[in-house]
Amino acid sequence: MDWKDWESFRTNLLGCLHNMTDKISNFTDPEIAAKQFQDATVFAYDENCPLTMRKNNRKISWWNQDLAERRKKVYRLFNVAKKSGNWTNYKRNLTDYNKVLRHAKTKSWRRHCEEILSKDERSAVSDPGRVIQGPFPWFRKNYETSVGWDGLELEFPKWKRSREDWAASKRVISYEKLKWAVSSFQPYKSPGIDVIMPIMLQQVLNCLWVNFCCY
Repeated sequence: MDWKDWESFRTNLLGCLHNMTDKISNFTDPEIAAKQFQDATVFAYDENCPLTMRKNNRKISWWNQDLAERRKKVYRLFNVAKKSGNWTNYKRNLTDYNKVLRHAKTKSWRRHCEEILSKDERSAVSDPGRVIQGPFPWFRKNYETSVGWDGLELEFPKWKRSREDWAASKRVISYEKLKWAVSSFQPYKSPGIDVIMPIMLQQVLNCLWVNFCCY
């Protein structure tokens, strides 16, 4: 893993969020608060976790001992052909080497694509409700009977800011459930349009749980 100064990142982010909006009185306030948190998180990450070049010494997947021996033989025949002037043997072995090389690359790429397709197929047959249901099974059960369940689409009732609505929100949103959701992602999963990776939230979740759950 690349070196990151997460302690400075957390300190910087907490300082940036000191004046963050903490009162929700209309429909635009959540958008303002989310934008403030996004900008502060990205800024703190860029300041304390600079990008670094990573050296990759991983062995090439399609290279093998047979190709290495064939390449040595081609090099050796090339030197012989230069001295003798007879290029027939060199050209024949060079053609064979290129054929074996292309076959090895094609086979490796096909295997890579098949692995990706097999992962997609396994994801497709999984239960789509599992992601939303999470660690609170009552959530799906209650909404199946009250507002209906249509695949991944949930139709929530209109928010009226009543006592019952606030009580329902506290059952659905809590620190434990939020922590489970954030922790379920791979740390360096590709970010979305908000440019925030899961690791950036995972590093500050314990410090900023009040900001996440105060609404």
